[in-house]
Amino acid sequence: MNYAETGSDVLPTDLRTAVEWCGYSLADDKRRAYFKALIGLERQGLKATARNISAYTGLHHTAVERGMSILSAIGVVKMNEEKEGENHTRTWSVTDYRLKEIVKRIDPPKTVDAEDYQDDEL
Repeated sequence: MNYAETGSDVLPTDLRTAVEWCGYSLADDKRRAYFKALIGLERQGLKATARNISAYTGLHHTAVERGMSILSAIGVVKMNEEKEGENHTRTWSVTDYRLKEIVKRIDPPKTVDAEDYQDDEL
């Protein structure tokens, strides 16, 4: 449409933002909360564990693990598992840099008090 009207194949910033918001808003509230938590925790140098994501979102830690497993299965986030003796720590990260930038721009993550968050050892 923009090309037909202007002859340019580059979208203006306001239209690009609208298209990005439409795409981002298609994800349900929990998934958007998970993205914000992952990006917010990473930005502050905190581990994105189930416990920390749960504290960030206010969702139960079992629901967080299920939700993150679904996002991991479709390839939007990556799960890393670290072993230290008998302890297992699972962390997640967003796989696509562009998705991180969209979330930061459209729905900026909140800043949290690092003292409320800890390592998640099972």
